[in-house]
Amino acid sequence: MTAATTLILCGWLGLQASRPFAKVAKSRADNDKIEQQVHLYELQNQRDQREIAAMHTKEGIEQAARKRGYIYPNEHRLRLPESSSQHL
Repeated sequence: MTAATTLILCGWLGLQASRPFAKVAKSRADNDKIEQQVHLYELQNQRDQREIAAMHTKEGIEQAARKRGYIYPNEHRLRLPESSSQHL
């Protein structure tokens, strides 16, 4: 076997031996990305559950209704004029 053939064979074997490590690195990166997405979904789920729990209180119901424009019968809406740069 010549030196060139030996060198080519060693290079090929090195590439073959490194493939599993490259696959593991890619899988680990993909897994990290998925875990990050799961973590974000868990945080959003916690926020949503707190909001749902708040909706079961009188204050939570009132706050949600006010966000949608509801007012009590004895209340009046206060409308403020939009500010403009001419008044400065």
